Amino acid sequence: MLRDEYPEVEAAARTRGIAAEIEFNEEFEWNFFNCVDPEILDILTLEFVYGSRENALAEPYDILLSETRAAKYFPDENPVGKILSAKICGEIIDFTVKGVLKNAPTNSTFLKPFLVNIDIAKKFFQFIHQRYDTGNYEEQWYSNYYQTYILLRENVDTEVFIDKMNEIPVKYHDEEMQVSYDLQPLREIYFHSNELTNNPTRSGKLSDIYLFSSIAFLILFIACTNFIILSTAQSSLRSKEIAMRKVVGAERKNLIKQILFESVFTAFISCLIAVGFTYLFRPTIAKFLHTTLEIHYIKDYLYPISLLLITLFVGIASGSFSAFHISRLNPLIILKSRIAATSSKSLFRRIVICLQMIIFICLISSSIIIYKQLHFFRNTDMGFDKEQLLSMELTGGDFSEHYDAFMTELSKCPDIIDAAGAFCLPPDDGRMSGNIPLFDNPEQLIKVEECWVYYNFFETFSIELVSGRFFSREFATDSLNAIILNETAVKRLHVDEPIGKFVDNNKIIGVVKDFHYHSLYYEVEPTIFRLTPKKSIDGIAVRLSPYNVSETIEYIERIWNSFNKGEDAPFQYGFIDEEINQMYWETQNFGKVINYCTLFAIFVACLGLLGLTMFITKQKSKEIGIRKVFGASPIRILKHLAKEIIWLTIISTVIAIPIVIYLMNKWLLNFAYKTDMSFWIFVIAGVAGLFISLLTMSFFSIKASLANPVDTMKYE
Repeated sequence: MLRDEYPEVEAAARTRGIAAEIEFNEEFEWNFFNCVDPEILDILTLEFVYGSRENALAEPYDILLSETRAAKYFPDENPVGKILSAKICGEIIDFTVKGVLKNAPTNSTFLKPFLVNIDIAKKFFQFIHQRYDTGNYEEQWYSNYYQTYILLRENVDTEVFIDKMNEIPVKYHDEEMQVSYDLQPLREIYFHSNELTNNPTRSGKLSDIYLFSSIAFLILFIACTNFIILSTAQSSLRSKEIAMRKVVGAERKNLIKQILFESVFTAFISCLIAVGFTYLFRPTIAKFLHTTLEIHYIKDYLYPISLLLITLFVGIASGSFSAFHISRLNPLIILKSRIAATSSKSLFRRIVICLQMIIFICLISSSIIIYKQLHFFRNTDMGFDKEQLLSMELTGGDFSEHYDAFMTELSKCPDIIDAAGAFCLPPDDGRMSGNIPLFDNPEQLIKVEECWVYYNFFETFSIELVSGRFFSREFATDSLNAIILNETAVKRLHVDEPIGKFVDNNKIIGVVKDFHYHSLYYEVEPTIFRLTPKKSIDGIAVRLSPYNVSETIEYIERIWNSFNKGEDAPFQYGFIDEEINQMYWETQNFGKVINYCTLFAIFVACLGLLGLTMFITKQKSKEIGIRKVFGASPIRILKHLAKEIIWLTIISTVIAIPIVIYLMNKWLLNFAYKTDMSFWIFVIAGVAGLFISLLTMSFFSIKASLANPVDTMKYE
């Protein structure tokens, strides 16, 4: 329609990924084909190694391979014209290779090793719709199976074109469908499509980039402040050198240049070491973050330039305080050994230590809250018993003719408690929704979720019945118009005593207690449960006894293979409690990143505290000696040295609390169900920060307190 009715469109192409099994070494291996309109070659820059654009994908069974796939299936030869066999929806199809495409860059949104004609997707969806009796999908405007890429002609006003596109619903859509159309530039897809549902394209979170960058700069800030503190602390050790230079005629600007050069040189040496570590640990980090990390110093010139500018800034920022402070000192005062730390320097040092403490108390608190949220996820009652619940996916073929016989065989095993099928088993974050009228105001519709389950579903999942009954084979009408509601649906529909009443000609036969069909990222929605046709069952759940689990699974596999012959649907299973935990892998990864960053920030801060303690104890060696002469014990001296750190930790914790509450509240908004932020979290974080600080400074402090005062005084 876009091609035919909108002259602004130069080319338009649909894309859709589907599962396929490719024949290789006399076996079939799982892979994915990207079904596309041939015009995709006019829209995207896809470079041919073998073959050409002309007539590529012109026939229904044409295929284009990436270099990597061509090398695997047709090593050391030009595969154009060769046959590649694949199984789709149980049917083996011979594809003719029409070309080999140059491998896409690893950061490409359009990473597809196999391109086939869009007719293959049509074949796939026709199979699905015939299976579920949903009619011809190509005539249904509500179907959103494809991603559509369009190439606009030059000088087309995008906003005006979007307005014109939104005339489409008026022409083609049913009146009750509220649909609007929009466009998204190709370069924005990766970072700005997370909110889209059913988005098959590779995407990343811009918020993650901001988060990781912020943490990196916080750690860099700690390192810089360490450098400033230690440089300032060592000013007295270096002051005589500076004084002599000034006496023999060195100007202040020369001294500033010298100190800044030393600082910048240190930063650049650090940068080179950091680049080496980056290359060394890149594969591990990429695996941990589930992404690819490519660094192109030559292609992407902005990266090395940015790195050099950051390094230069760090060097200047770290060295400037010391440079301007030391260079302004009077050489006569320095040579008379009358230099001492001023109150302003002490104040600056306290502020910087406070900032460091705030950062890693914030990180410690955040780590605890993230762990608490994950613990909350794992232990929250889902509304059904998730233990010992095995799920099997019907991956191919039509299993409906074997369903009853398969269930009968399962019931013969004494270690199988219950079993049931459904169109989509929990946990699943996919949704089907509809609108139904309120009982007290039929003109007002509310949105409800529709879940299609089969007999014995609620019993297998141990879901509590509030009133009425479950679906039963004893009632023939259950397969026609019976529905079961959850508690939220009953409340939202404004209905009392719903059993026996009708909603859109559907009879309510039962009400079940609310349970989480989806992850805890989402609230329980008003839900209608319908009895699915047998041939629409996509998965089977089996409740096992806690005994002889491995033997029971082997028994299920034997029964499964006896019906499927291991061809149409290989035996694949998982445990629902593990699948639920897997849904939170992103949050788990986030927590791990925060934990590692916290440990690294603490390590860097401890290095600074260690150096500072060493300097302070050396500077106060005479004072410590005098205190010992007057009878002070090592413990008393240690308390005296640690007093400042204790107060700074308390102040830092008080400042960190509102910061953590604000940031973590924003993070917890991602979840419909969330843990609370108890006061003990901040107490633990503060105590941990204090313990780490005291442990760091205790080595030199204890050493100084145990030193012989005679040696200390003699040194002075």
